[in-house]
Amino acid sequence: ALDGSDRSEGGVIFRQQDVDNYYDVLIKGNDGTVMLRKKVDGQFFVLGTAHLSSFEAGYHDVKIQAIGNRIQVIVDDAEYIDVTDDAYRTGHIGVFTGAYSTMRLDNLILETVLPDEITSGLAHVNTVFDENFDDGQALSTVLPRNDGGTWQSLQLNLPLAPIHDLVVKEDDIIVATHGRSFWVLDDVTPLHQLSDVPANADAYLFKPKDTFRVRWGGNPATDSSVGKNPLSGVILSYYLASDAGEVTFEISDSDGHTVASLEGSPSDVGWHRVAISTTSMRYPGFRRVPGMIMWAAGPRPISAPPGVYTVKMTAGDVTQTRTVRLKGDPRSGATDEDLIAQFELAMRVSERVNDANDAVLKIRDIREKIGAAIEKENGLSSGGEALKEKLSAVEGEIYQVKNRSGQDPLNYPIKLNNRIASLLGVVLSGNYRPTDQCYEVFDMLSDLLQVQLDALKSALDTDLAAFNRRLRDLGLDPIVPSDAGDGGISFGQSS
Repeated sequence: ALDGSDRSEGGVIFRQQDVDNYYDVLIKGNDGTVMLRKKVDGQFFVLGTAHLSSFEAGYHDVKIQAIGNRIQVIVDDAEYIDVTDDAYRTGHIGVFTGAYSTMRLDNLILETVLPDEITSGLAHVNTVFDENFDDGQALSTVLPRNDGGTWQSLQLNLPLAPIHDLVVKEDDIIVATHGRSFWVLDDVTPLHQLSDVPANADAYLFKPKDTFRVRWGGNPATDSSVGKNPLSGVILSYYLASDAGEVTFEISDSDGHTVASLEGSPSDVGWHRVAISTTSMRYPGFRRVPGMIMWAAGPRPISAPPGVYTVKMTAGDVTQTRTVRLKGDPRSGATDEDLIAQFELAMRVSERVNDANDAVLKIRDIREKIGAAIEKENGLSSGGEALKEKLSAVEGEIYQVKNRSGQDPLNYPIKLNNRIASLLGVVLSGNYRPTDQCYEVFDMLSDLLQVQLDALKSALDTDLAAFNRRLRDLGLDPIVPSDAGDGGISFGQSS
């Protein structure tokens, strides 16, 4: 409200860069003059001037609508100025009065545009409105494209309410209302990539944001008053222009080994979002041997370490890949290098247990074949039984063959495969770099295992070779040791 005196003037400043660079709208109280001005390096330039058709002292509704390079000045629901100017696209908002003016403000409405720090040309806006603001423009948050030339609502499930503050925190938009609450729009990374989507794309997978190796938990909503927690894990956002029939995802490491997969994702037309838990991004532990009893040393998966992984989406006939970075738990003091060291030692331990168990399986296979040969030719009994005893001695050092029940390790000491396997639980006991003692114990046990593996190799190269010569002399097929194990992946050195 202006009092109508000669010196009564005031208005609104917007898109302010600093005290010398901004736009303003000046209204003079003595004659109803409205001026749109641009201040550049301290000098004013008039962009538009108009006179109110009917001006009286008192309250007037002034609305400034600045979208892109278009600026409109509306007073008492009548448009007086409509110009374009490219000097400033963003900035601060404020009000001012003349030095000797009296101006009163009521029902002030400010729409604050927050530029997106990640994507040029993208911004977010919050709107405050009063009970009379009922023309359908009271969107709580909107998304601009083309540097503000195009806007699109992001209302979604947000109630129609005043938004008095808005913050972009990393990849989330947080808004605060007058209802003593705040709302979060989780993971807006697809908005940052909209310009990358081809207009005729049949399917499109957005690049996932960096993901922490954390499971954030559940607490699902039980009623409409409780908000839903964001998805946990690698968040996969994708668009389908037509029904894809089937949509699957695979996550693989730099060597092409699959560490996680997801089937049964939504395949109908539209935008979709699913998640692959980081706890499912893992490598298999050592292979279990049927009937083998281990004490506090069962096989366990090994979590994928921090690093860059490849996500592959297969949607019908369309296949697309994106990269995603897996990061360590920010609450932990462990560095990515610590977690990689943990992963590498865990894989070495696991593969060394496989070496031990494979040796046991190979011994048992050869021993069974020797017994079958003896049944065919009794003359092989002497040499065959001696070879079986030599192989059994090696087996007995690798695995406690007296175990028959889960409590037997209390009576009979565990052997090398169990001792090495139990180290895996220590290495993976938390998000930490393995201790020096872990490496020392592993090297010691690995060396002891190597002694037995060398003894096995010697028995196969000499004793089994001699036994096979006798089999051939008798016209029988030689014994060929089976390849124990399933050809699993080998990571790093075994010793």
